[in-house]
Amino acid sequence: MHIYLHALSETFAALTGGRDGIRVTASAAARLLRESVRPYVETVTLSMDETLAAMDGSQQRGVRGGAVYDYLHLVAARKAKAQRLYTLNVRHFQAFHRAGDPEIVLP
Repeated sequence: MHIYLHALSETFAALTGGRDGIRVTASAAARLLRESVRPYVETVTLSMDETLAAMDGSQQRGVRGGAVYDYLHLVAARKAKAQRLYTLNVRHFQAFHRAGDPEIVLP
């Protein structure tokens, strides 16, 4: 299983930010990620050139503004040759999903 490296930052922000009634300390969030995520996934990164190429093609997919963050998760999933991309925001990804992309599913 793969995870786009940026997802660690997003998860950390969600755990420490207090949204949705969840708020843990920074050290607890880091420990949770280290113990509950890291042993089970490999990280996928995008180079600057890969990121810029994705941004070049984003208009064709209707990606604007903050949607670029979700779109880059999809680009990283394609890079990892993933069959599925798991997200709690299926609707966000469906807007720019195309044939040949990993299936977008709830965990």
